[in-house]
Amino acid sequence: MKKILTIICLIVWLTLSSISIIDGKKTNEISLKELQLMPQTELKTHRDKDGEIRDDIWIGASLKDILVEFQISDFDQLRFTSEDNYQVRLTKLEIEEYSPIIALNRNDEELNEENLRLVVPQIRDMFWIQGIVSVTTEQEDVMPAPYTLFVAEKIIENIEIVPDPEPFKNMEGFFFIDLISPKYPNLQDEFWLVSADGVSHKLDFEKYLRNAVLIVDERKYNLQSPDMPGGMWVKNLAYIQMSDRAIFFKDKLSNLHNMSRLLGWKALPAFFIDQDENKIDPKLDFNEPVWENVKKVTWQD
Repeated sequence: MKKILTIICLIVWLTLSSISIIDGKKTNEISLKELQLMPQTELKTHRDKDGEIRDDIWIGASLKDILVEFQISDFDQLRFTSEDNYQVRLTKLEIEEYSPIIALNRNDEELNEENLRLVVPQIRDMFWIQGIVSVTTEQEDVMPAPYTLFVAEKIIENIEIVPDPEPFKNMEGFFFIDLISPKYPNLQDEFWLVSADGVSHKLDFEKYLRNAVLIVDERKYNLQSPDMPGGMWVKNLAYIQMSDRAIFFKDKLSNLHNMSRLLGWKALPAFFIDQDENKIDPKLDFNEPVWENVKKVTWQD
């Protein structure tokens, strides 16, 4: 029994004492010691965290230097994953522009292996993942503007809001799968989720979303899942897309034109067509009478 415990402890130690750098079929490991021996960069951050001002000085290895060390340049984005399955992505452009670091020291205190942290002062600290176990290169799968868009509120009309949706207590809501399954014949893929203020995640359905719940909080729908850390939960969900279909919340977006700006669409058609073959101007606000009975619209080239 003692031997088994020793082996388990060794495996845990090896996992925490290095980060896997995965580039295609090639995997390298970089240890804490190797990160400490690299040139160190200092970053100062100023944050308002829940009404408390936090000023920090971080010191660590430049992400750019790590990529150079392993001769990694052919990628569109990096996916960072933590031991507890927290996941964030940085694009190549963000890395070039913001020069993030893997922080080893915070305010003159050394960080242990579990707390090594990606620090990017120019973006929200919810993306400053800690306890990093892997960094994976990805060729960006650009999500094109969808052909069909469904109105979320019309789908929710047919879904029962229940108290304490498992495993969450003292709240009410419904299961994410009940919202998406009527519109997506195949759920085995990543969904792009975007909040009303533009925070977005691409999340694998089986890994993160199969057991997810939409919690009703006044007029907001907050996505929570027992299969992902709370920091990845999406507050005030506004948009869901997989493949060429999307579901959007009218209450969170003023019109299709503004929605396209939030999502970064490069172009808009002159009009959309609803389920009754009516033409709809993208700049027509969702509170206009024509939108009252719209269940879906399709893109018209």
